[in-house]
Amino acid sequence: MSYQLLFPIIRNHPHKSTENENDNTKVTFFQITTKPVITDFLRPESIFCKPVDIRCSCSVAAVSPSATGPFSEPSFIGQPQPLIRKLELLEAVYKGSSASSFGTIELTFKYLVGAWPLGLEDLEVTPMMNGDFCEKAAVNQSVTLSRAVDQSVPLPTYAQGFLGTIVARLDADAMYRRCHYLYYADEVKSKQCGIRSSPIAIYAQPLILSEFSAPADFLISS
Repeated sequence: MSYQLLFPIIRNHPHKSTENENDNTKVTFFQITTKPVITDFLRPESIFCKPVDIRCSCSVAAVSPSATGPFSEPSFIGQPQPLIRKLELLEAVYKGSSASSFGTIELTFKYLVGAWPLGLEDLEVTPMMNGDFCEKAAVNQSVTLSRAVDQSVPLPTYAQGFLGTIVARLDADAMYRRCHYLYYADEVKSKQCGIRSSPIAIYAQPLILSEFSAPADFLISS
């Protein structure tokens, strides 16, 4: 026996969360699927950013091609959420006139997004590099501080790179002091929808800048 699930997608409902709370207009779209479980639900572009209600109706083709059962009670589906798991370190670039602690390190991270229909250009990703500790003291410290009390881990500034990347910049001193970090995507924002989501913490990854055998394995740029 074959069947179709016919379900209207209704914008604005008891759970509504819209920019204009006085907008009570209901917009109905229909989608047909031949699967017993709805796995190919597509949000119409005009209401992509909105939460919706869906109602299902079963049409049994073996009995009558035009037969349609009553619609189910509405099922609430919230706003779509852009998802990012972990960042991938693409390259580390040393910028300075010579291999000294007065230079700058640029770290370029790549992020991968799940099937986000609005594309990478719609997303703003906020990274985080948490400074854990440095194995060596800063220049103005006479002794190496213990992990528990070292408060001088250099922290980076961030900028959006080319499409799908983020650039972190920090003093090259962090490289010579063997500073330890945890890096991850802290927040993902859809510019069109105004939706923010935070990846889960298990995707944080460790980084020790001296792993690059500084500065020989860095790309040198003046």
